[in-house]
Amino acid sequence: MCLGINLAYAEMYLTIAAMVQNFDFELVDSSIENIFPYRDYALSYGKDHNYGVKFKMTKVLQE
Repeated sequence: MCLGINLAYAEMYLTIAAMVQNFDFELVDSSIENIFPYRDYALSYGKDHNYGVKFKMTKVLQE
């Protein structure tokens, strides 16, 4: 097992948190009813087992 896996997970969580905090997103070619959270809700996939969830940034949030 990789020695830096925990650091990689920590960096991934921080990056996702910063993106969610600073940007507004919209799903592309899907709806929220078709998304299934997997494991600790960090990963999601479609109910048709399509492992790609597409989204686009709609606006930058102001502080």
